[in-house]
Amino acid sequence: MARRSWFEAVQGEREGDPAGSSPFSGSVDRLESWQRAIEDGVIEPHEVAEQKDRVVSLLRDLEPMLDDAQHEQVTRVLEEWAVLQAMHGTLLVEEFASGAAGRRPDAVSSEEPEDA
Repeated sequence: MARRSWFEAVQGEREGDPAGSSPFSGSVDRLESWQRAIEDGVIEPHEVAEQKDRVVSLLRDLEPMLDDAQHEQVTRVLEEWAVLQAMHGTLLVEEFASGAAGRRPDAVSSEEPEDA
């Protein structure tokens, strides 16, 4: 299997073309595991658990292939990725709690100001 660059479009493909995009440049919509989980429009707790198991299995397969330096680097990447996910989740919760979730920044309130 040819290596897929994490950051560059596939050679010979146009930048911005989904077929030539790097694995992290686009949406998860194209991934089979996402498509299966979201096909009914709802992410269930068991689907999250299945995805966790899928990731753990992939990491178990990967770990013995890494030398000590590579292992440390991948460990650092995974730790920082976890922080990124936690930050993203926290931001979404805060936006939801403030009522800003789904609101466009340029949206104008349809409510008229109350006269005092």
